[in-house]
Amino acid sequence: MWKAYDHFRGRVAVHDPVTMTVATVAGGALSAAGTIMGGNAAASAGKSQQDAAYFKAAQEEQAAQESRASSQRTALEKGRQETLLQSSLLANAAAGGGGAADPTVVGLSQDIAGRGEYQSLMDMYTGENRARGLEDQAMGSRMGGDAALAEGKAKQNASYLSAAGTLIGSAGSAYKTYKTPGLRDSRSLDQIAYG
Repeated sequence: MWKAYDHFRGRVAVHDPVTMTVATVAGGALSAAGTIMGGNAAASAGKSQQDAAYFKAAQEEQAAQESRASSQRTALEKGRQETLLQSSLLANAAAGGGGAADPTVVGLSQDIAGRGEYQSLMDMYTGENRARGLEDQAMGSRMGGDAALAEGKAKQNASYLSAAGTLIGSAGSAYKTYKTPGLRDSRSLDQIAYG
């Protein structure tokens, strides 16, 4: 018959093989549960990172639209300034006794028109280029978020396998503990330790 408790050098030792087996299984179950909770937390963190990345992507896309709109407004303003400059050129030419058909006035008018068109197109290009860069960033943000979600799910799945391994290992340890001959010995620890 086994002894429930035995005092050995001031410590209490449990000799009950059933109690030790239950403790082994319980420890394994708690460890497995902790592993699964860690996997669930990783999956949740992955989802949160994906949500944050998608939010960032939406802001980047909005900034791309604003860039396009801003460059269009700037181009329109350059066109307005070019029209005012053309008008001022013609008014000054007329005040000086020249006409709109004067070769110098026509040449200057063409230069102003060409420069105005060039600046408008450059503004449009700059805005479009910036917008495309922001859209590429948005795509990268989404891809990063999707990768974080996939990583979280992979860690969650791995936690299930790890928990299963922990449970199987603790079951094996419990069986070994239960089958250990010395634990079912009716002798005291002093008798076992000192013969």
